[in-house]
Amino acid sequence: MSKLSKQKHHLTEPVTHKDFQDYLEIASEVFATKEDIKNLANKSELIELKDEIITSNDKLVKKLDTFLTEQTMHTHSHSRQEKETEKIKDRVNRVEKHIGLRPATS
Repeated sequence: MSKLSKQKHHLTEPVTHKDFQDYLEIASEVFATKEDIKNLANKSELIELKDEIITSNDKLVKKLDTFLTEQTMHTHSHSRQEKETEKIKDRVNRVEKHIGLRPATS
């Protein structure tokens, strides 16, 4: 509990010097000073930072897009190879059967 809330002053009672000192102590912890504000970024610095973030995100999105495109192409290539392998196995089985060979074990 803060020092001010411990005291049971009514709004009609005058503020004492001690009340005001207590308020200043609390306010100094809550409110920024001019010195605090000097260390904050200004508008142009924030715009520059925003531009850097957007540029960085654009690079990441490009890399992700490239990766996903390559992954899709790889998946399709793998699928085509599996289909081709199945066709070759089927042809080998038919040839083996036609010439009377026992099927090769895999």
